[in-house]
Amino acid sequence: MELHPSGPARARLESICTRIWKCKPSHLLEGCPSIVPSIMSSIRVAAIPAYGVEEVVDLLTSAFTGYEAMDYMLGDGRTDHRLRALVGYFVRSRSAVGSPIFGVRHDDGRLVAAAVTDPPHPLVRSEPEDLRHGLGADVIERMERFGRAIAPLEPAQPHHYVGMIGVDAEHRRLGYARAILDHVQESARADHDSIGVVLTTERSSNVPIYASIGFEVIGEATTADGLLTSWTLLRSA
Repeated sequence: MELHPSGPARARLESICTRIWKCKPSHLLEGCPSIVPSIMSSIRVAAIPAYGVEEVVDLLTSAFTGYEAMDYMLGDGRTDHRLRALVGYFVRSRSAVGSPIFGVRHDDGRLVAAAVTDPPHPLVRSEPEDLRHGLGADVIERMERFGRAIAPLEPAQPHHYVGMIGVDAEHRRLGYARAILDHVQESARADHDSIGVVLTTERSSNVPIYASIGFEVIGEATTADGLLTSWTLLRSA
């Protein structure tokens, strides 16, 4: 069996999962109990250097198309171009301050999964202001409104934060996202100051998926306009 199945091979894997282990196709992280661990053992998570940032932007733009938080921040003016600008802002702003960006590559070299993270003790604490140029005042206002809603839920104790994580559509449900989260978790365990890994999701169906790999909800918030709800989760070190 291919380590990174796609096309007919991937269809066969999903069929096996559904028939034998009753896995739900929507389970991005859980995978099947026997096949996915064997695949995960071959997954290599690596830091993405600065010259690879645009590749990460491309991947996450595709992965976050139609995602609730992005649609909220873009408002009625959502287009592929504006989505890429918004994702680009999030990725480049973290890269600019030296925050780790992790990824997984397919055997052919393509980037198939990536995550943007923040360590407990960032080297630089403020991002270059010019990175917001081009987003538009309306997007910035909704982005800040969203930030005000979720900020009180983030633990005060030092922690590793996963700001964005996404997988190429052809390689989902094969353990790539979990491999990256496990990699960040190892960093948290090695850092005696870190209480664990924190992330948020704006899709309710993701909550039980994250819970299945050890995350627990530590807070829920809704934006002031009532249009977007977010859950903050912690996986203790």
